[in-house]
Amino acid sequence: MKTLSLLLTLVFSLIANAQSLNEEKSAAINFVKRVYASAPFQGTKIVEGDNKNYYLVAVNTITDKKDTSNKYWGIAAKKAETIALTGFGEPCLQFEQIEEVKSPIKNQITCLFICETISSYLSQLFVKSPFDGARILVSNSNKYIIVAITLENSKYSAISSRDRVAQMKAKQNVNTLLNGSNISSETIINTSNSSMTEITESIKENSMGFVTGLQLLKTINYKPEFTTYLFYSKE
Repeated sequence: MKTLSLLLTLVFSLIANAQSLNEEKSAAINFVKRVYASAPFQGTKIVEGDNKNYYLVAVNTITDKKDTSNKYWGIAAKKAETIALTGFGEPCLQFEQIEEVKSPIKNQITCLFICETISSYLSQLFVKSPFDGARILVSNSNKYIIVAITLENSKYSAISSRDRVAQMKAKQNVNTLLNGSNISSETIINTSNSSMTEITESIKENSMGFVTGLQLLKTINYKPEFTTYLFYSKE
C-alpha cells in the first residue's frame, strides 16, 4: 500500500510538472505572438522576455490551392533555417511554427517560427547537465558535433594561452569521436624561475583524421575558477 501511494505521488508530480511546462510554453508563445502582431517584420528578430531571449523568424511563402499546409510549412521551415543562420550568425534548433498570417499579396502567407540558437541551447544543456568532450547533436535533419572543454583559469598565465589549449583539446575530442585517436597528455610545472611558476601542457596525439570547421560558440563561467568553451561543427 505504501509503495502504491509513493507511485501515485510520483505520477501526480510528473503530471503537474508537465502541465507547468506546457503552461510556460503557451505563455511564451502567446507573448511572442503579441510582439509580432504589434510590429510585424520579415527575417529574424530577438525578443527579450523576463527570463530568456526568444529567437523568431518570419518567412514569406507562396501557396497554391492544391498545396497542403504540411507542404508549404515544410518549405517555409527550410527557408527559416537558412534565414536564421544568416540573421543570428549561427545554426538554430527546434524550429516550431507558431503563427500563420495572410499577406495582402495573392497566394502569399507569412509563417512565424520560434527557434533556439545552438549556443543558447548548449548553454542551458550544460548548466542542467555539465559534460566534457564531444557529442553528436541531431536537429532539423542536420547533424552537428558539439564540444565542451572546461579549463581551470589558474593554470594559465594568459587568456590567449588558455584559448589555444581549449581549441586544441576540442579538436582532439572531435578526432577521438569521429576517427579514433591515441592521445597522451601531461602537465609540466616549471619552477626554474623563482618569481613565477609556469604550468604548461604537453599533448601528443596519433590520429587518423584532421578536424576542420570547428568554431567557438561562446565561453561560460559555470564556476568562477573555471572557464568552459563551447564549440560546434556541422558534420
